[in-house]
Amino acid sequence: MNRDGSLVLYRRRFSRAFKLKALKRLERGDKLGDVARLCKIDPNLLRRWERDYESRPESAFPGSGRRPKERGIEELQREIERHAQEIDHLKQRILSRETKKDECHG
Repeated sequence: MNRDGSLVLYRRRFSRAFKLKALKRLERGDKLGDVARLCKIDPNLLRRWERDYESRPESAFPGSGRRPKERGIEELQREIERHAQEIDHLKQRILSRETKKDECHG
C-alpha cells in the first residue's frame, strides 16, 4: 500500500526455471488448478506459459536479458549455417558422382 492508502499493483517476475518446474508438474499429470494454487499464480497465466512452451520450447521464457527478437535472429543464423553446411555436403556428393561417372565412361 502507498502512503496515501492506495494499493500498489506490481507485476511479479518468474524465472524460466520456475515456469519449467510448473510445466513439469502438468506433464506429470497434476491438474492445472492444483499447480496454479501451489505456485500461487492465476491458472490463465499457467495456460499461457503452457501455450508459449508448446509452440516454441527453445525460445519460450527468454528472460529479461534477451529479447525474443534477438533469440530469433540467433536461431536464424544457426539455421543459415546448417543450410550452408548441407549445401557444401551436397556439392561434394555431386562432384564425387560426376567424377565416378567420368571414370566409368572415360
